[in-house]
Amino acid sequence: LLQVKAPHVTRTILKGNMGNMGCSNAEPQPTSKEEIVLHATKSALNQSTKALKSDHDEVEKWLNEMLANSTRGCSLSEKTCDTIEYDQWEEYAEAVQESAMSSMTGAEVQKAKGKIAETFKAMSHMVAASGNVAVIELNKEGGEQVIAGYAFAFARDNDNVQFASVETGGVWKMQAGYQLQSKEWSDTQLQEKVRNYITYNAFTELLQQLGSS
Repeated sequence: LLQVKAPHVTRTILKGNMGNMGCSNAEPQPTSKEEIVLHATKSALNQSTKALKSDHDEVEKWLNEMLANSTRGCSLSEKTCDTIEYDQWEEYAEAVQESAMSSMTGAEVQKAKGKIAETFKAMSHMVAASGNVAVIELNKEGGEQVIAGYAFAFARDNDNVQFASVETGGVWKMQAGYQLQSKEWSDTQLQEKVRNYITYNAFTELLQQLGSS
């Protein structure tokens, strides 16, 4: 079963609040790069994780059972949060696309990197956005398995772009003689639930990186 999830992008429009001008109870404005991105995208990210929570919990239990019969594996754990000047964004975006999921190889990873590139092009017309892409390769006959996710969020601030991203997931191999069991789920249901699982993890780690409590 091979599937690359097309990137999901949530667009956020920042609106000024003129009613707070001169008021003593006005909320403090975000200042750090993490605070700026979180302020612009927190609501959308929280809504996404809430919708995915049920599938995440189901798959986590299933995955722990599968990993008990694995022989080896490696985890993905990459995080970044940067401030980029507008005129440097194109060069920065190319570097990020090149480095994304660089610890993995294969045609499906290249497709995912292509989806990331398409998403980045669209970002040049947005004020703020969050999104994700997933790579899922589940081989029911056994052997190597891949569940990986890449999530990002960004916001424009004055002359800069504030950008944050995370990679999460892992690659593992089933022990000889063991097959990947999908419980009562069909192949399609398994793909969807695993995709929701890794997307939940990626968005949750991204929120944590940005300082969300």
